[in-house]
Amino acid sequence: LESKPGPETLSPGDWLYYRNFSDYGHATLGDPWADWAGLHTMYMGSKQYQGFGIDKPQTDAEMQEKMLAAYNADFVANPRTTDDFGEYPSLYTKERIRPYVKPDETLGAWKEDNKNWQDGCPEIGDGALFLNFGDTLNYDWKEECAKVNDSGRYDTMRLGSNLTESQVKLKLLEKFNEFLPKRKTKDDLKGEQMRELTQVRSVDFASVLKSIGKTEK
Repeated sequence: LESKPGPETLSPGDWLYYRNFSDYGHATLGDPWADWAGLHTMYMGSKQYQGFGIDKPQTDAEMQEKMLAAYNADFVANPRTTDDFGEYPSLYTKERIRPYVKPDETLGAWKEDNKNWQDGCPEIGDGALFLNFGDTLNYDWKEECAKVNDSGRYDTMRLGSNLTESQVKLKLLEKFNEFLPKRKTKDDLKGEQMRELTQVRSVDFASVLKSIGKTEK
């Protein structure tokens, strides 16, 4: 079966699947209630398609425009700003920065060290783990390791050295935003093939009879 079928290869009754843009899940930040990742559709003939919940047959162009509209209606992946820091008080605070545990340290010692950090008493040489927003789509930047240097600032693994806590937070915010998708326009439909044939096709009885050596009566 063709994976990207055109009307000339379809028969009325064939089932198809119109998938939305591949980054739809990112655009909705994985919202389980966002249900326009795709639409099961039947080919009605005459280059018309009928999808579940669609009140009348549509052309391919109309179906794709419906997917575009649904993408933008469900879009919530807006860039964050520094104002968002206050909405998530558990993020980017000393409570979410923890010292590394040396192999010979016990869990109790780790807890005591962590308490000191929560009290705002990091020491030179302490390790730290900065956590990005929990809903970041950039999985490579969910966290960043750092170490307190002689000046009381942070030397990070990838973001740079001698940074203040605020600078580390801002750089992680940039990483969060640079991975976000953008709202789509009709220009994004150019060259986009959303129509996919499923494994359910209508039965062409004439072809079946011919294949077994019989003719229609």
